[in-house]
Amino acid sequence: DSMFVPTTTFMCHIPNVHKDLRVLLALADCPNNEIFTTDGCRAIINCKWVRERSMARFRMVIAGIEVANFMAILFITDETAESWQFGRSLPLALANIISLIIWLVAMFFEVTQIVGY
Repeated sequence: DSMFVPTTTFMCHIPNVHKDLRVLLALADCPNNEIFTTDGCRAIINCKWVRERSMARFRMVIAGIEVANFMAILFITDETAESWQFGRSLPLALANIISLIIWLVAMFFEVTQIVGY
């Protein structure tokens, strides 16, 4: 079933305005929040969010894994347990390897942001 509804199409007369850093900074630094109710601003934000959404979700998953891993390390390294010895605990070694991998992924993303990606 097809449905036909009236629509309105907008077109920006300035090419690639959504890629101009000065425009993006002006939107971010604008003290008037009413700017975010305009169609043009919402289109620019939506365009940028479509590109960033998957990476934002990935970063949230990484952060969740990192928190869970820190909690695991906290419970594994309980100093009140007499049987715990550094270097002989397989769960601790596994948690440290996971921490190293998560840290490397996080550092990779930080470096790519520094470079400009």
